[in-house]
Amino acid sequence: MCRGNSGSIHRHCGLLQVAQATVQLLHHPGLTKLDSLLAEEKGLLQGLDDKEGGLSCVGQLTKTLDRQLKLPAAEW
Repeated sequence: MCRGNSGSIHRHCGLLQVAQATVQLLHHPGLTKLDSLLAEEKGLLQGLDDKEGGLSCVGQLTKTLDRQLKLPAAEW
């Protein structure tokens, strides 16, 4: 596609960088931690929408912090 066409590579340099970063992220060993953090964030946002949102969010946040504190520091 871009072989021998440096102008095309320069035009699409930003897109190529984003694609490379995406591939690196998907192969990174910390991806599961990122997925769990995103799940926690979604849960907190949904909890804020409840009538008792503040209380359920505080409870969920406390459980998350307790789990994190039990992990060795190297796993944070």
